[in-house]
Amino acid sequence: MVYITTDNVLDLDFDEVRKTLFGLVPRHDADVALDRGRFVELLGTYASLYQYFSELYTFLIGEVRKSKELKNAWKTARVMDKRDCLEQLLSATKFEYEALSRKVTILSMEGNE
Repeated sequence: MVYITTDNVLDLDFDEVRKTLFGLVPRHDADVALDRGRFVELLGTYASLYQYFSELYTFLIGEVRKSKELKNAWKTARVMDKRDCLEQLLSATKFEYEALSRKVTILSMEGNE
């Protein structure tokens, strides 16, 4: 698997970018909040991925502007596809982080009752 950076994201095929980046987002089951070690690991992973995806997303915003200024419709469309993919990844990662955090909050509240 290729590591996607601001240096190579423009050169890679959209499907390769999409599959690689979505493959980085770990899934978890409902009982993960009961395993403190796994829970802490996942929260850290989601936070790190959010920062990583944000960096790529911000880079691609600038690249869309550049390609529009050059009036290169084909390149603009390719970069916009990748930017939009990153936007979805940011949303998914944030959702997973918040869902996991809520699970732990609920379990904590149930334990205090």
